[in-house]
Amino acid sequence: MGGLEQCPTYLGMETLTRVDWRTGYLEQAHSDYEMYQRLERAGDVALCHRLHYLQMATEKLAKGFLTPAGGAPYEYTHKAFLRLIRDASNMSRVRRRLGRTGQYAAYRSFLRSVEPLAETIQNLSPEGDDHPNPEYPWRDGAGHVQSPLHHTFAGMEARDNPRLRELLGFVEILFAIANEEKGAAV
Repeated sequence: MGGLEQCPTYLGMETLTRVDWRTGYLEQAHSDYEMYQRLERAGDVALCHRLHYLQMATEKLAKGFLTPAGGAPYEYTHKAFLRLIRDASNMSRVRRRLGRTGQYAAYRSFLRSVEPLAETIQNLSPEGDDHPNPEYPWRDGAGHVQSPLHHTFAGMEARDNPRLRELLGFVEILFAIANEEKGAAV
């Protein structure tokens, strides 16, 4: 009998490959982000669905960057994206990729400027008390059940929020760095 490497998926079309936690997080993050982009391009998909994939993608992207190669799994929490944004100030490879080598103050200023939005995205997870999130209904302050489908998620439409578009560009750079590092490790 084969090990995990030969285990067929539920579709019976592929085999699973053994990866470390870092790679697993980054691969799934990339897949989630691709789905977010597809839903954005579709134009007729409720914002809650798009934000659900964005939240999952950024959480796993952060866990991938914050988990060392061959390391243990990241702690069980949805709170990782803001930490990545804050830790990115010390990541020279990210600064270089952004073309901010020698521009530490400008780079740090950019990171600080996107922290509130990164925290908003991070807090879209359903973890904790009842609050607006794109995945599950919640009770509002008056005790009424609210559905993510009908919630506006103010300021979270990429087409209407230049800061969100900037943050998404940063996320895409992080994915490019992860892909380059993955290729270099092969």
